[in-house]
Amino acid sequence: MDFITESLSDIPGFVIFPSKANYILFDCGETGKMGKDVVAYAETKGIILRPESKKFGSDGWFRVTIGSKEENRMFVNIVREFLT
Repeated sequence: MDFITESLSDIPGFVIFPSKANYILFDCGETGKMGKDVVAYAETKGIILRPESKKFGSDGWFRVTIGSKEENRMFVNIVREFLT
């Protein structure tokens, strides 16, 4: 969790919610992107994310289940590639 949080914390407008579970919740609405688009893009790269419904006026919600070191690195690279 720390690796993912630290690796993505510098993306402007990208909100990472603290977690005590086996997943992390994100909101990318302030980046101008939609959560469902992040999910669809990640799927083309072999990573499965979970979309979340619109909340609090934002369509940018999605979550990822913590995986292996390799899977977590892939996830970080894909999110950075899509959002930056």
